[in-house]
Amino acid sequence: MRWAVAGALAVLGVASSAAGQVANFIDINDAVPDKCYSALDSVPNVANPNQLQIGVQNGSCNAASGTVAPRQVMDTISFFIEAPPGWMISTVHFSQEGSTSSSGTGQTFAGVTWVVDDIPESIPMTTSGWSATVNLSGEDLDLVPISITTFLGAASSGTRGSAQATATNPVVTVTLESTVVVVPEAASSLSAGIALLTVLSIFASRRIGVISRLFGSTSDNAVV
Repeated sequence: MRWAVAGALAVLGVASSAAGQVANFIDINDAVPDKCYSALDSVPNVANPNQLQIGVQNGSCNAASGTVAPRQVMDTISFFIEAPPGWMISTVHFSQEGSTSSSGTGQTFAGVTWVVDDIPESIPMTTSGWSATVNLSGEDLDLVPISITTFLGAASSGTRGSAQATATNPVVTVTLESTVVVVPEAASSLSAGIALLTVLSIFASRRIGVISRLFGSTSDNAVV
């Protein structure tokens, strides 16, 4: 049981140390300056360094009918996620709050797409915004390119309606996995233990045979 306990403790050690590992968000760029996303204001969350808080110009990205805001807004932010040495990127999660409203003849349009490790995906909008997760576990990736594009549009016919679309608070959260494999080490310890027990068993049986011949064997032809 000692090998099993040691193996279990090793696994717990790897799992618990993951909390102290921090990914890097590097080469952050936004496609359209002063529109929606802001690369300069994109920083890791102080409470969770594995979460990138993507900067947004003036706090929110807006499209509206009339003259309050542009009728159409689109921007892309891109960056790389870099895992620390000995670790790989396990999952990447994106969330962004968003809402649309219209009245009369007003119409709104809102969409988000993102590309993770060169694979594009459209993220459907819900009542609270957008959310998606990509699972990269087991792919041994320590550097992953990310790009996120948001499009907002609003239109109305004359003064008979109004429309507005908003996006805010975009964040990307990363989880990491260790490249250290603990289970095979425990398995090899078990194999070594079984081999040792086999040798000891053979040795003990031979010793018992010798003692039996010397002190109690009733057969002169006993073979050991």
